[in-house]
Amino acid sequence: MRPFFLFFLIFSLILLAACGEEPECTKTSDCPGAGASNACSSVRCVQQECRTDIKPDCCGNNLCEDNENFCNCDKDCATTPCEGAYKVADRYGRPQDAKMLEYGCVKDSCELIIADAKKEELTLTSESRSGKVKLAATTTIEQPYVLKKSKASVRIQLKDVDTSVIFPIKVTQIQLLTGDQLIGEVLINEELQSVRDLFTKTIQLKPTLSEPEQQLSTTIKIDFEYQYIQREETLTERETFSDGFKNQLFFIDYSKVEDE
Repeated sequence: MRPFFLFFLIFSLILLAACGEEPECTKTSDCPGAGASNACSSVRCVQQECRTDIKPDCCGNNLCEDNENFCNCDKDCATTPCEGAYKVADRYGRPQDAKMLEYGCVKDSCELIIADAKKEELTLTSESRSGKVKLAATTTIEQPYVLKKSKASVRIQLKDVDTSVIFPIKVTQIQLLTGDQLIGEVLINEELQSVRDLFTKTIQLKPTLSEPEQQLSTTIKIDFEYQYIQREETLTERETFSDGFKNQLFFIDYSKVEDE
């Protein structure tokens, strides 16, 4: 009898202790945070316990879900910020930070962008240095140059001519090159009728890049022709002059960006 009595006594004490515990809540207003303004969670009293219900797909529930990113919900996705340079390969194939391309928020998406502070226009002023005709070319290229988006233009002006030259002066071709690779060209038949006469042409540049961002040495080449009189004979002269940007230019091809 004694073992049974001892077991009964212990069981009774445990039951009394359990019955003596106060419930966590009897109504929802008893719970901490109840009634607080939070669109992504709610607190309620369930079976004398306070429970927090988390609303899925809600910015502010402290869960970075599939439809969320740093740009549309930084409070949930703070551990995956949209920042930093894109990685490109150097000439040895080693990864390095791009100088122009970086990650940034575009509305609600994390995309590759070019910071406004890095954008500029570079201008190269060139002149023909020989012959009987002096031409000046002003080449303007947006930097960095984004393929299918940015602009490049060349303005050509007649600066001076020898007295033996017969007008008009005809400019027949403008080319932009990197090394031997042609990256932009216009075939034209523009006539310059007098000194200070000028025209401007827009050229679309299409270099072949191995990376989304690449630096290239860039030169301009201009072909022109004119007639002049020598010893009462009319002769035709065809000339070419070229010049290059001092520093390499940046070119961007977003089609080369790999999906991540």
